[in-house]
Amino acid sequence: MILKINADIIRKAYATEGEILFDPCTYEFHRKSETSLPEYVLPFPSVSETEMQRAYINTLNHRRLREHFSRLSDAECSAEFWCFYENSPLLPCFEDFEQQYQLEKIKIWCEENQIAYYIDNR
Repeated sequence: MILKINADIIRKAYATEGEILFDPCTYEFHRKSETSLPEYVLPFPSVSETEMQRAYINTLNHRRLREHFSRLSDAECSAEFWCFYENSPLLPCFEDFEQQYQLEKIKIWCEENQIAYYIDNR
């Protein structure tokens, strides 16, 4: 079997950590709340909004901005990020970064868990 990574699979990374589980035998996804889960399910990677925002800021070529955001708590980071982003029209598109970041996390997870995959860009 091969996991087809598409937009639907990438969206699963938005779930709370440990909420989405993957069955490596059937390549099916489950929710943690389901009853009768197999013992061998793997937690699917999740990416918190703050983690993604911090990663995005760290890609920018702006040392003072990176230092500023590194000192903020998660709640402060999220609030300031959106204020900063919405008032800075020259920044690269966060949505593109967000999808690519999640895709990279999923690819690393697949490789670490020896999950065969391919990327469907349709």
